Amino acid sequence: EGLEPAPISGDTLFLETSRRLGNGRRIALDVRSTPSFSLFPGQIVAVEGKNLKGSEFSVSQFRPLPRLGRARAGEEAGPVEPFSAVVASGPFTLSDNLEYEPLRDLVDHAVAASPDLVLLLGPFVSEAHPLIRDGQSDLLPEEIFSTKISPQLARLREGLPKSAAVYLVPSPDELCHPYASFPQPPLTRDQLVRLGVPEGVGSLGNPAQIAVNGVVLALSSVDVLFQLVKEEVSRLPALSDRLPRLAWHLIEQRHFYPLAAPSAECVGILASQDGKLRMQATPDVL
Repeated sequence: EGLEPAPISGDTLFLETSRRLGNGRRIALDVRSTPSFSLFPGQIVAVEGKNLKGSEFSVSQFRPLPRLGRARAGEEAGPVEPFSAVVASGPFTLSDNLEYEPLRDLVDHAVAASPDLVLLLGPFVSEAHPLIRDGQSDLLPEEIFSTKISPQLARLREGLPKSAAVYLVPSPDELCHPYASFPQPPLTRDQLVRLGVPEGVGSLGNPAQIAVNGVVLALSSVDVLFQLVKEEVSRLPALSDRLPRLAWHLIEQRHFYPLAAPSAECVGILASQDGKLRMQATPDVL
């Protein structure tokens, strides 16, 4: 009781053809006979059904899309070797100060664990922090980074073996990155130096895909799952975990931001850079 989905009218769901193959024409989707589906705006679908009237497509089922391989075409995935990693996401400080105590605790943990890989996803100096948003900080964002964050990064780098890799991943909320759109390029070495980031700490783009010891990792600091939750229309024959289902959409769509129109919570998506939002391989870890 209470678990039945709300009725979906015929003017809610449309199948839109591509500009190249169908001139962008649309047709309404009738999903009343479809046992299960999970849909969101902009989703690429393979649909089976009938179009008897020429004005409405009656769907019998949605077919799964073919998956990407684990490595790019012509590349070997390589054997999987064990490794340890610490992954954390910003803003790394409490909402009532800019002292970065959580970052200090994280560095303590990472040094004690001595992982092979440390991935720190931004934001580091967030434009949404209450003290910054309300103009209560006397320091410039770059000064906050260089005086509060870079010393902790230096302590992290010194406390780990030289073979360990440390990478920073930017965020659209990051005040110390020159680009507030999505996707974002990695910080250059000159930019890292200006922020006081020590040698041995690198930067990846946002999003990024990397292979570590044969394991493909996909990284993004944009919470697209939170935005998909608001847009999803679904009918499921049984209860299922929503977040894993939405995360699977990213894998199936081969895209870090498969929504057609950016959510109000997200900064501008650069349509000209859409290729950098596409996954190059099926990740083992997302």
